[in-house]
Amino acid sequence: MKSSFNQYKLNVYDDFIKRFNFHTKESILLWLKNVMQPHFRLEFDLNNKEVLSLINESLLGLQNVLTAREYAFKLHKLAKTLENDKQFYIRALAHMVSTIQVKTHALKCCDYLIKMIQFQTKDANQVVSERLRQISLLE
Repeated sequence: MKSSFNQYKLNVYDDFIKRFNFHTKESILLWLKNVMQPHFRLEFDLNNKEVLSLINESLLGLQNVLTAREYAFKLHKLAKTLENDKQFYIRALAHMVSTIQVKTHALKCCDYLIKMIQFQTKDANQVVSERLRQISLLE
């Protein structure tokens, strides 16, 4: 008699989306600051500071959606001049600041971080570890 064994795959992305949808835009902005913190690149320090400043203003209740949107467009324009992991990083920052307007931009921010890590390391374990880290920070 043969025994059968069913393996259930962990769908990390579905778990991520379920947790994400539970949160408010404000809590997602705070979460994004924690997600991005270990990835901030010194070479883009002015951009990092501007994005964080806009997010902090938004969290304080200042209506800066238009300014954030304009800055996101500026970052996307900059990203077009860059390649590979630098481009992925700047696109992540652009979506981070765009989250001020629309919460789901945070998902694109995380996806660009994943692309950056995948490009830098070529290691599937590090990619999965980053996604799990992102999910764990949503607790």
